[in-house]
Amino acid sequence: MLRLIRNLTLALVLMSSVIIVSTAAAVTSNKPSVSNFKVTPLTLNYSGGSITLSATVKNATRCIFTTTPAVAGVYKNIACSSGKVTYIAKLPENSTTKNTIYTFKLIVTGKKGDGNVTAPLKTVTVVSGPNPVITSFTTSNSELSSSGGIISLTGVVINETSCRISANPAIQGTSSNPVSCSSGSAIASVAMPPNATALNINYSFTLTVTGISGATATKILEVTVDSNPPATTTTTTTTTPPSTTSGNKVGVPAEPDAFVKAGNDIWVASCSGNSVTEINENTKQIVNEINNYVYGLNCPDSLAFDGTNIWVANYLGNSLTEINASTGGLIRVLTGSTILNPKALAINGANIWSLNGNPNLNKAVLSEFNTSSGTPVNTLIDKLSGNGWTLVSPTCIVSVGNDIWVADSGAFEFNSSTGAFLRTLKGGQTETSCITYSSGYLWVSNGDNKTLLEYNASTGSYVKEIVNVPFVISNLISTGPDLFVISENPGDSVREYSTASGTVLKVIDRSGLVNGKGIKAIFVDGTTLWAANYTANTVSYFKI
Repeated sequence: MLRLIRNLTLALVLMSSVIIVSTAAAVTSNKPSVSNFKVTPLTLNYSGGSITLSATVKNATRCIFTTTPAVAGVYKNIACSSGKVTYIAKLPENSTTKNTIYTFKLIVTGKKGDGNVTAPLKTVTVVSGPNPVITSFTTSNSELSSSGGIISLTGVVINETSCRISANPAIQGTSSNPVSCSSGSAIASVAMPPNATALNINYSFTLTVTGISGATATKILEVTVDSNPPATTTTTTTTTPPSTTSGNKVGVPAEPDAFVKAGNDIWVASCSGNSVTEINENTKQIVNEINNYVYGLNCPDSLAFDGTNIWVANYLGNSLTEINASTGGLIRVLTGSTILNPKALAINGANIWSLNGNPNLNKAVLSEFNTSSGTPVNTLIDKLSGNGWTLVSPTCIVSVGNDIWVADSGAFEFNSSTGAFLRTLKGGQTETSCITYSSGYLWVSNGDNKTLLEYNASTGSYVKEIVNVPFVISNLISTGPDLFVISENPGDSVREYSTASGTVLKVIDRSGLVNGKGIKAIFVDGTTLWAANYTANTVSYFKI
């Protein structure tokens, strides 16, 4: 009897377990599930279009499709149970300059108490609108007589939504005129005015094409209207260097003292004028003059171009100003304890170096900043002992490969990545007024000794020197074959030397200034030399 009771008890326990397992299996089988969530296609062109969302679901009461960023009409709540669920969504046109990425989510809901499941996210890319392209921009006549005349301008364009043609100097009726270009051609007829002056007038025509994304493309062509009367050319053969006096000047704000080139324009800094002036290199016309106090311009003493923006060293403002070279808009003004009377700038890769003209104990004399973010990269403190270099009155800075060279009591070299001091040039210089680089060689001016010294930039070895420069040297520029030197007191001239022979090729004289420091800075642009006339408040340009 006892055995019978035990057997019955065991049987009841086994039956209970079977029931529990069966119940658990039934509950599990009612949970919703989703698989094979697909979106096709995964990429659309800029015009957008339809995509198909599909998935396999089980034990579902509804399916919810959503997208980020939200698109009108895409949110969809669909009744579904088992099998395949499909939804067609329409994505809008992308009129921006960047791809738009949409992220899709599928949420499957079961019966009350059975919970939700979410499919792995899927993305679809609508690419940005195609950039506009100008395949050609031509004129029917690139040079007209002094009487002017009618010319045709024709641009062949692709992916355009609008076209505009502008002239510099401005011509009445053609200042940024929109022109029809829906057929792939931008055509304009321009009446060129007569030229009553004794100099040729060079006009720059700019075709600007805008695309669906707002991106633009530009091309420039030049048209010349000859002088009246025609300019004459006189050739003089002489055994002595010719002297040239300029009659070609552009008035700028007070005390111009630095140049830099950006695109087709020459930028000039004016110290007392607290301004920078943009001059078209071809027409010699002023394009823009910036003196707004918001820019922080305070005795701008040096300029640099990083490929996109203009950098200005504000000597009295203890700051650096960054300006968009295309628009003239302000990017930023950098200030701080590491910028002390900045007087020279150099671009090295993605960074800009500022040379401070007033190095004090425990203060930075060389400051490096990232040109994109403006954040500090390196700060070099004057090492007064045991470090191989001491900057007393630095004047110039130049970028050569991975290194930065500074002119002071000697020529000092620093690694641009680490800021480490590398060496001092040997060769007997006692006061280096400036330093310049071209084609693998450095030229250093030896201060009041009126001597120019050449060094191999890679090895630092002394090559040769040019002696007996007539006057004190204040600045110099090397173009490779030629060396241009500003000579002060009382010459007030620019002398052109052959770097190969050391002989004087030309003396360019700027007469009529108040004192011997009239020419503050020079810049060589192809066959044109620009000179900043510090006391006359002009810049002169010479053919060389």
